[in-house]
Amino acid sequence: MTDWNFAAVWRGIAEATPDREAVVCGERRLTFGQFDDRARRLAWHLAQEAELERGDKVAIDLLNAPEYLETFFAALKLGCVPVNVNYRYLADEVHYVVDNADGKAVVHGPQFSDTVKKALKRIQKPWRPFTLEAGERYEAALAAAPPAPEWEPAHQPSGDDLIFLYTGGTTGMPKGVMWRNDDLYVSLWRMGRPGTDPPDPIAAVVSGSIQGDEGRTISALVIGRDGETLARYDKQHVDDDERDLFRPGREGCAFELDGWRLALGICYDATFPEHARAAARGGAHAYLCPSSHTERSVVHDARARENTMYVVLSNHLGEADGRHLCGHSSIYGPMGDLLADAGPSDEGLAVADFDPQALAGLLAREQTG
Repeated sequence: MTDWNFAAVWRGIAEATPDREAVVCGERRLTFGQFDDRARRLAWHLAQEAELERGDKVAIDLLNAPEYLETFFAALKLGCVPVNVNYRYLADEVHYVVDNADGKAVVHGPQFSDTVKKALKRIQKPWRPFTLEAGERYEAALAAAPPAPEWEPAHQPSGDDLIFLYTGGTTGMPKGVMWRNDDLYVSLWRMGRPGTDPPDPIAAVVSGSIQGDEGRTISALVIGRDGETLARYDKQHVDDDERDLFRPGREGCAFELDGWRLALGICYDATFPEHARAAARGGAHAYLCPSSHTERSVVHDARARENTMYVVLSNHLGEADGRHLCGHSSIYGPMGDLLADAGPSDEGLAVADFDPQALAGLLAREQTG
């Protein structure tokens, strides 16, 4: 079972690429770093002023605007349940949704203040829902929140955290559906990418120097979600500048992820055709190669084309040890075609879909041709 949660995904992107654009609304722009921080600040305000706890419901009566997404994000950060309210609803319908959902807080647009006020007066519960109006009061609430080092939500987002979705028809009052985060995330993914599932977020490949009993190696580690090391590869081809400091690795390495067999190489390894070839003969579908190139690669597309497999190059960017590293982290298809390039100047991600049917077709044609 997967464990997708919208808040965890957005938070992860904010940590990895905080300057990447997240929200565009007219002239307004928010990066993922800004989006995450504003949602965190709103979560603090709702926790303090509305005394929200995990499982409490937060109704959102807003137009399509950044504040809508921020409130949705903030609720999930607290383990609360976001509840959509159609901005066209009148007082009867707003009352029904908030009352039916047991709403503890309502974040609304200034144009809906009178409607919300009328609706909440009719709530017959031991509490009166807390309200926050978008605009000056909303921005003041965010400004008053402590910075990130001083406060982060204690809740750890889970795929089991709920989202309420209400729909209104032509007859009767709105009807609500309770969605698990994981179920809704996977359903929306499948709508956008029919026939596929979101990738299992269990593995990251990181490279660095490791000191062992037999000496120091340049290594790549495959790290699981819980921090466990799933695989380790030691660079087999050390260059002239490295030989006095590092011992070469003795064998290749590949690991399985969602039915894909992924092989590892590091930097100079990729200049040796036999290294990638050994991975391909071992059944690898893709060759992952963290690097520190000062000039754009001319070998990774060749390794992909020679072996009919995907090649993923993760290359450093900027200045290091007096060298200018050129970036251009890239993904190449099994015919050597460039699928994605993160560019030479800014931090970023190269993202591409691996197509199992296309790869299988190419491999079958090779075997019969």
